[in-house]
Amino acid sequence: MSELNKILIADDNSINRQVLGRLLNKLGYESDAVINGEEAFHAVVDNKYHIVFMDIHMPVMGGIESTQKIKIEFGSNSPVIIALTADSFVGDEQELISAGMDDYLPKPINKENLENILNKWLKK
Repeated sequence: MSELNKILIADDNSINRQVLGRLLNKLGYESDAVINGEEAFHAVVDNKYHIVFMDIHMPVMGGIESTQKIKIEFGSNSPVIIALTADSFVGDEQELISAGMDDYLPKPINKENLENILNKWLKK
């Protein structure tokens, strides 16, 4: 996996992790996966990820708290963090970006939306 395109999936739902991992693979990317925000934080500390797909609602540590810890730890060298949530209401995107996320991808994830996000943030 190219260091520039290292991707982490943080989601407590195994089906969501598998679906996103398979979609990324079909688009030519490899990914690692963790099941909560605490594991996501430690994975980012231990590895250089360019992008993190971060579920908002997870046990142990939620996505917003994990994102804020990553942003504090890495500052301008933080990976791009994309919020994943099934709660898609008007204003959610701005609220998540205000909380520290770089972008937003609603669930269920479809290939076209995922491809648009990747094209926006990654150089292949």
